[in-house]
Amino acid sequence: NIAHDRIEGFLIRHPFERTDEPQDLWDRSTMAFESFKDWWHTENMSGRIEVIETECLMSDVEAGFGGTADLVCLLDGVPAILDYKAGSGIYPEVAVQLEAYADLWGTVGHANQHLSDGTPISENGQRNRKACAEILRTGVIHCPADGRKTQLIEIPTETRKTSAQIWDSLLTMEALKTGYNEFGKYLKEATLPKETPEPKVPF
Repeated sequence: NIAHDRIEGFLIRHPFERTDEPQDLWDRSTMAFESFKDWWHTENMSGRIEVIETECLMSDVEAGFGGTADLVCLLDGVPAILDYKAGSGIYPEVAVQLEAYADLWGTVGHANQHLSDGTPISENGQRNRKACAEILRTGVIHCPADGRKTQLIEIPTETRKTSAQIWDSLLTMEALKTGYNEFGKYLKEATLPKETPEPKVPF
């Protein structure tokens, strides 16, 4: 997503460089990106958001899932995970997605010693991340590519609680599904026709 990459570049002060992106996609990304920048400056978001990490790739090998959070930050001094959306609308499932990221961050992400691009994190940076292990706010930065203004849509506390329950249920179902599939493999092997060896000629 070009708009996504341009926003990330803006936040980490490393502007995204255009290469061979199609003109129509570039133009749409420009509308979303300009909307984001206008919101950032008008709402003084530099005074509200302190970036911890962008494009934070996390993986919980034991649980068997992973994901990439767009922005881990301090929002008004509170640990938060935010997602950028440049589409015309936002699906409610994003609340569950953000809870999955919050789970990953609390389990493995906050303890990473390197950023997703391999850059080592300083000891001070690691201490700061561990102090922010529990994500207390989640939300969406909606910057539509149709001329509308960007807005921060925070996930309400009650919705977060419900989304966390849904996420826990999904993990449980996935674990059950794994066991169920293993049983299916067993049945398939157990019911395969057995090859009968040819009788040996006694002479």
